[in-house]
Amino acid sequence: MRIPVLFYHKIGYPPPEAKLVNLYVTPENFYKQLKYLKLRGFRTINCETYFKIRRNLMNPPYKPILITFDDGFKNNYTYAFPILKKFGFIATIFIVVGDIGKKVRWEESEEDLPEEILSWEEIKEMHRYGIDFQSHGFTHRHLDALPLEEVEEEIKNSKRILEENLEKKIEFFAYPYGSYNEKVKEILKKHGFKAGFTTRKGKERDLYEIRRVGIKYKHKLWKFIRYVEWKY
Repeated sequence: MRIPVLFYHKIGYPPPEAKLVNLYVTPENFYKQLKYLKLRGFRTINCETYFKIRRNLMNPPYKPILITFDDGFKNNYTYAFPILKKFGFIATIFIVVGDIGKKVRWEESEEDLPEEILSWEEIKEMHRYGIDFQSHGFTHRHLDALPLEEVEEEIKNSKRILEENLEKKIEFFAYPYGSYNEKVKEILKKHGFKAGFTTRKGKERDLYEIRRVGIKYKHKLWKFIRYVEWKY
């Protein structure tokens, strides 16, 4: 069974000086998208349920969909979280663990504005509701360009810190910039990760390169509908 997997970055309003506008989805558009999913009977699931369905370990609910966010920006709490709660939906946030509570600007967005990352207080509140937090690495670097020892530290440390603070197993990973290779996948397996999510396009070869559809600022509702409905 093929399940739609969506990914977002920022829910909010891009400032006039913002360069990477397509990383945003306005709260109004996000609301319309979730309203459509609700009216059409979609059921949001977490990564563990997604994994079990893909492995034929459980029967799927009616029209399952996995909503994910990359990075863990504070606007996921400010704007996305209230809208998710309004519709009774859950989502997964792949968070950059080493930047929790900080204001950051990563290497490929040097010309853009710094953004705040969620605090532990916000993370724990969302976690109690049912938002699924998983790893997006420790520092947000291209893992396929790092020495293997550094890849191991990125993966191992992000997993350990999340598990200690949330008291749950961390078993799913989204590659920063969607970048990975076979050695990165092997390190994920070594540390007990069940699956890896990317932003790359193309055919999946296994559960360590799960493709997702990016929802962007410019997308109209009809395009969103096409993305989620073609799987069915």
